[in-house]
Amino acid sequence: MTVAIIDYGSGNLHSAAKAFERATRGMDAPPKIVVTRDPERVFRADRIVLPGVGAFADCRRGLNELDGMVDAMTEAVRDKAKPFFGICVGMQLMATRGKEHVTTDGLNWIAGDVEKITPDDESLKIPHMGWNTLEVLREHPVLDGLPLGPKGRHAYFVHSYQLNAVNEKEVLARADYGGPITAIVGRDTAIGTQFHPEKSQRFGLALIANFLKWKPGCNSTQAVVPPLPFLRGRAGVGAATHAALSLGAPPPRPSPASAGEGATAFLVPKRPDHDPLSRHRPQKRPVRSPRTRRHG
Repeated sequence: MTVAIIDYGSGNLHSAAKAFERATRGMDAPPKIVVTRDPERVFRADRIVLPGVGAFADCRRGLNELDGMVDAMTEAVRDKAKPFFGICVGMQLMATRGKEHVTTDGLNWIAGDVEKITPDDESLKIPHMGWNTLEVLREHPVLDGLPLGPKGRHAYFVHSYQLNAVNEKEVLARADYGGPITAIVGRDTAIGTQFHPEKSQRFGLALIANFLKWKPGCNSTQAVVPPLPFLRGRAGVGAATHAALSLGAPPPRPSPASAGEGATAFLVPKRPDHDPLSRHRPQKRPVRSPRTRRHG
């Protein structure tokens, strides 16, 4: 198994890689941890990690500058149902939009906006920086066996903005900082944490280990969610097809009696000479200008 940590110029790559390597200790078949800027390696990896530190717009710009990376991530996670882990701004990028200084489009995997934290207590400083316990709202395999709740382990936060999800079912856990703070989100095979698991000591390592062992679709506690955005309104895609794609299985073939025009179009085979990774292969990139780093 290979875990790809995406290097797009923003994120604690060394700390993240070391934490994932430490979390593999004791595993019978430890996965290979790679840090990469290559969209093809990301597409072929078994699991994908997107760290992030800085401003939302800068991080999104960094992803866009890696030719084919956003497409590779989207196809691997949303189409191929590979497990994905977003960390801090990497989690925020899963949202529909970021509103940090300017409005910037996110990946739209979790419907909602990333907006500035507004604590009820005016004495609380921004950025929110420190240790907090987590209130679990939804069960999830990645949280199994972790000591959570008011007397549980603490996670390390450093951020000024949070993801306000439209669908409460996609918020797995919250922290409190003068009001509720979105701490963990999840949908289908993707999860994200606002806190830094790589800096959260033994709790963070246990969370990472759970992610590495997670087999989406094999646990009855996994939430049932609405159809994926890229399938909405597409003719010929029914509940059975969506369920199969959500679990990483090939879509069921319709019977001749039920296959309409839309279904036929959806199942048209690809050309024999078609290279599905052609648009992921890296091209020459422009020289990137320095970016101002801010807390996400």
